[in-house]
Amino acid sequence: MLEIEPLLLVVDDDRVTRLTITKVLTKAGYRVIDADDGLQAQQQIALHQPEMVLMDVMMPNMDGYSACREIRTRYDHQALPVLMLTGLNEMESIDKAFESGATDFITKPINWTLLTQRVRYALRTKAMGNALIRNQERLSQAQRIAKLGYWEIDILSGRVHCSDELYWVLGMETSTEVGELSSFLSLVVDEDRDEVESAIKIACESGGAFELEYRIRRADGEVITVQQQGQVNYSADGKAESLLGTVQDISERKAAEALIEYQAFYDSLTDLPNRRLFGDHLSHAISLAHQQHRQLAVLFVGLDRFKVVNDTLGHAAGDQLLCELAQRLKSLVRDGVTVARFGADVFAVLFEGLDAETDISSCASSMIEQMASTVTIREQEFFTSSSIGIAIFPHDGNSGEELLKAADTAMFRAKEMGGQQYQYFTADMNLKAQHRLKIEIELRKALERDEFQLFYQPQIDARTRRLVSMEALIRWNHPERGMISPLDFIPIAEESGLIVPIGEWVIRTACRQTMEWNRKYGLNLRVGVNLSGRQFTQPDLIEMVDDVLQKSGLPNHCLDLEVTESVAMDDIDSCIATLRQFKEMGIYSSMDDFGTGYSSLSYLQRMPLHTLKIDRAFVKDIGKNGENGEIARAIVAMAHSLGMNVIAEGVETEEQLQFLSAQGCDVIQGFYISKPLDVISFERGLKSLAA
Repeated sequence: MLEIEPLLLVVDDDRVTRLTITKVLTKAGYRVIDADDGLQAQQQIALHQPEMVLMDVMMPNMDGYSACREIRTRYDHQALPVLMLTGLNEMESIDKAFESGATDFITKPINWTLLTQRVRYALRTKAMGNALIRNQERLSQAQRIAKLGYWEIDILSGRVHCSDELYWVLGMETSTEVGELSSFLSLVVDEDRDEVESAIKIACESGGAFELEYRIRRADGEVITVQQQGQVNYSADGKAESLLGTVQDISERKAAEALIEYQAFYDSLTDLPNRRLFGDHLSHAISLAHQQHRQLAVLFVGLDRFKVVNDTLGHAAGDQLLCELAQRLKSLVRDGVTVARFGADVFAVLFEGLDAETDISSCASSMIEQMASTVTIREQEFFTSSSIGIAIFPHDGNSGEELLKAADTAMFRAKEMGGQQYQYFTADMNLKAQHRLKIEIELRKALERDEFQLFYQPQIDARTRRLVSMEALIRWNHPERGMISPLDFIPIAEESGLIVPIGEWVIRTACRQTMEWNRKYGLNLRVGVNLSGRQFTQPDLIEMVDDVLQKSGLPNHCLDLEVTESVAMDDIDSCIATLRQFKEMGIYSSMDDFGTGYSSLSYLQRMPLHTLKIDRAFVKDIGKNGENGEIARAIVAMAHSLGMNVIAEGVETEEQLQFLSAQGCDVIQGFYISKPLDVISFERGLKSLAA
């Protein structure tokens, strides 16, 4: 007999969201119907009898809470799974969703892989519930899969009866006799016991139902989290005679929720608090300092010349160095001091309740001394040092934002003075602004003096490993300071507006050089060029690009214009309009650093992109961290489902290349293939790479 796919109902007043969820679930093998509010959802349920409902919380006419309560009032729909769509930290909304009868929840923005997993889990749980009714023999197996057991308390005698499945959940032999209620309660951890005992007592006395979560210590000593539900069973004459209920081990779900919460507040690389959590701690500390009339200090600890490690050994080595220095820094401070990773190579430290600034000077000196040592990575020694900026509350600022800015300014002052030292913030620190002005003046001269160079990083076909394209990367060959990374001058160029003429120079140079190579070697290489945010919004961008292509002779399809995810999300409608013009001209367009911003699938579907570039953050731990592998796999699958190609950046090992190739990734880029090369070096190897 042909098996019919489960029918799901998607309820959301946002049409784009409904269509996106429908597409994802349909691709996963489900039949889907939809509704735009709670009232229409009731009609759809009555008419089609879906097997599950995915429902947004906030909707007109009837919101998700009311709709869920209405579903639960109908006897036939008590077991119907309802998955609520809510926000990450809206604990009140989540609690309200469960109080309304929701089976589960998922946070927005939606993790599409997690969504399909949650749907499968909910449908599987429902199927197991039906199996319990159909077949007693399959009951035990189904309950064990769900880690679910049932119990019954005789109200008059206080005796407890447990199912075999509950004994299994508790890690006890089925021959074990729990017996009295007190014996059952003894399994509950001390901190939760009063709450459980009170809930059971109230239910027995009032005849009501209850539901709660608590922790139990299994027979093997493992502590698990369970969800218990109970309700009174009445005799024929209407007297309460027993309390019936279930206990389900929900430890895995709680662990998943805890992981999501952890990832929101901690840095996945160093395991330190992230910028967000540090900001929360700082706000709370400032409030206490106000009340207690005390000082606090914020230190920014920046690693000196960290870029040398990344450029020399690659980002994997840089990550290894960051982890080692993070643990070293954490070990240098006393308990109660908050240490966080605040940026790429910057750590933040919060000292509360200061008695004198000399304490901070001593701590900063100790940090600099201990951080200044040799670290061995991949059998190569690197000397590490740090620069520290110090801001004191309330002298240097009354808010977290002011203190962070002051500490950042002081840290850069320490770096400008040669590094490996600390600096307190002072009001006359305008040297940083003067330095930026100096860079801006030199940038203007650099254009006139032709000091910029383009480097090209090869991109190969993941299957054939043949060269198919390259990315053009700008460098500044300063007459006095040598080669300057774009990280040091592009932000200033952005702020000053110089990025527009610099960006035009990059496009013209890259197109001219690519055309020369294609003609000389009989190739059809495509060149990728990054567009900055200011470039992307300049009024004459289309005209400029068209002029460049005509004058260089490069076919339109050989140019790939890249825009970062964050730039695209700044003005979505304008971005889509510009990308559409590129597509009509036959020019390729890519979204760079995909996965690091906040774009949603609904917007991504609207963007006429040719390519998604997986950010190196989701590539670097492939082979070591299964999570990043799953994210990379999901991005490839999603991109292909939207008709896009995929380029993976930051590939540094054969294992990463093979994994990405196996997932269907189209193009590979990274140090494993080649570092960015100057024109002479690139051309020297061009024949062999293209052969």
